[in-house]
Amino acid sequence: NRSIVYQADDEVYDADLGFLDLAHNHDKYYKLQVLEASDKSEYWCVHHWGRTGTKGQTQIFSFSTPDLAIADFEKKFHDKSGIAWSARLTSKSKPGKYKVKRKVYAERGVGNSAAGTAGDHVMWQYYIDDFVDGKATGWYNYTETAAATVEGVHSEWQNNSDWLDVRCVQSGYFQYRVDFSTMTQTNLRTQKCRKIRRVVM
Repeated sequence: NRSIVYQADDEVYDADLGFLDLAHNHDKYYKLQVLEASDKSEYWCVHHWGRTGTKGQTQIFSFSTPDLAIADFEKKFHDKSGIAWSARLTSKSKPGKYKVKRKVYAERGVGNSAAGTAGDHVMWQYYIDDFVDGKATGWYNYTETAAATVEGVHSEWQNNSDWLDVRCVQSGYFQYRVDFSTMTQTNLRTQKCRKIRRVVM
């Protein structure tokens, strides 16, 4: 069956949580959604979690009614964040727990709004000035996968500028600290810091 994110009145059962501990290079996500079959015959609660920059893991639980799916959603939300779903907009985040990421919905069932104008192509680039791998001084494109990851966390920062300006992003075998306030990336193994930029084409 085709499905959509379940919505009751103005309540959209779709949550993005983040756990950020820069001192220990921890940057993890936990996403929750309640989905409704197009014929309303079945409901699911989808759990998706992992390190930022990785595909992570997914578990999907099936329910016969929306209330059962919502109960599973709200329980896991409370387990991870330490706050009730109904109080998420007024409660302060709890130490050692996941924090709620603010989201902007452009339309029903759509998540974070994309930066730029529809149809724009965004490329992320890093600057080389030390001739690593024999490369000349200049700007170089991220790989497609890495660019998509950094664009995703950049979009999150735009909606959560009070706490998501610095991220620890996994990219293949390497982990980078990406700082949007200084537009730099630091390889956490080599400690090499490079300038980065976002180019809208």
